[in-house]
Amino acid sequence: MHGLAQLLMGKIFPRMVSQFLSNVSESQTFVSGRYLNFCYGPELQGLLGIILKMKKMIALGFEGSANKIAVGVVTLDGTILSNPRHTYITPPGQGFLPRETAQHHLQHILPLIKSALKTAQITPDEIDCLCYTKGPGMGAPLQVSAIVVRILSQLWKKPIVAVNHCVAHIEMGRIVTGADDPVVLYVIAYSEGRYRIFGETIDIAVGNCLDRFARVLTLSNDPSPGYNIEQTLCINIGVYDFVLEIARTWRPPSI
Repeated sequence: MHGLAQLLMGKIFPRMVSQFLSNVSESQTFVSGRYLNFCYGPELQGLLGIILKMKKMIALGFEGSANKIAVGVVTLDGTILSNPRHTYITPPGQGFLPRETAQHHLQHILPLIKSALKTAQITPDEIDCLCYTKGPGMGAPLQVSAIVVRILSQLWKKPIVAVNHCVAHIEMGRIVTGADDPVVLYVIAYSEGRYRIFGETIDIAVGNCLDRFARVLTLSNDPSPGYNIEQTLCINIGVYDFVLEIARTWRPPSI
């Protein structure tokens, strides 16, 4: 526990991350861990196979790809022992910039680590590996959790597992449903027994699209932009009237 106390109480860690972030361009975006090769080494090869064969494994995971920072403790069978998180909330209609979002994550990640371990009733010695979202996502926020994982790995002598954001969504569905080969589908329109396609995209993630759409509508990002879009649809007006009104009045955002 000495390593965690040193991390939580010392001045070195916040200064290291702040110095690193000051050299990061806000336009950088993580794609397939392109900017995170320093966070895990070749020693991970083969080590995962050994870990996965263990009957009992506990992982400490970090998610910081957008405006939410979260720390979770999960077992190999998918049991969640703890999952505290904190969301960076901006005024309705305003997005969250990478640098400000990263500073939010830096401010809250240490208390979240302490809370996750306390709620799960475990110590660092009981953790088998450290996991983090390597991308895709917002560059600077992702780097906060990546650096934290790297530091904890050195302090606690734990291996690091880099997780692809998109693959994680699929694997979550597989664990929850028990499906062997799950298919992930975003459904945006269903009426009279038929699905209708309003648009397709290959150049922007669906989550990012929803974030921008909510910003155009000046909707809050608390608890999430997608949720607030759904509530607007359900509470205020019909689906088709809503979409037609947006198509008629929408103008490209200034950012």
